[in-house]
Amino acid sequence: MEAVANCSLRVKRLLLDPKFEGYKLSLEPLACYQLGLDSAVAEVKLRDDQYTLDHMRAFGMYNYLHLDSWYQDNVYYVDQLGRVMNLSVTLAMFGFEMKAIKDFRSIGSIQNNASFEVKLL
Repeated sequence: MEAVANCSLRVKRLLLDPKFEGYKLSLEPLACYQLGLDSAVAEVKLRDDQYTLDHMRAFGMYNYLHLDSWYQDNVYYVDQLGRVMNLSVTLAMFGFEMKAIKDFRSIGSIQNNASFEVKLL
C-alpha cells in the first residue's frame, strides 16, 4: 500500500473577521424566470436495452444546461432541431439573449428516439 501524505492546515489570521456573527437564513423566495424557446430542449431518450442502474445514473439526473466556465452569465443547450443554443442572462436588466451557436442539422436530424452526444469544449 502507498503511504498517505500528511499535511497540516494553517489558519491565515488576516482573512478572519472577528466581527463575523454567522450566516443568516433568508426566507425570501428565489427569483425564477421563464423564457419561451423556439424549439424544445433535446432530451436524451433511453432505448429499451438501456434501463440499467448505470444508465439511470448517467442519464436520469442529467442537466441539459451547460454553464460556460469563462462567462458565468452564459449557458448552452441543444434543441430538438440540433442547434447548440447560447443563452445569455443579464440579471441586472433581467434580460435574456438567445442565439444559435452551431447547427447540426446538416449532420443528420435528431429524432425523438435517437441518441446523440454533443461535447462542448
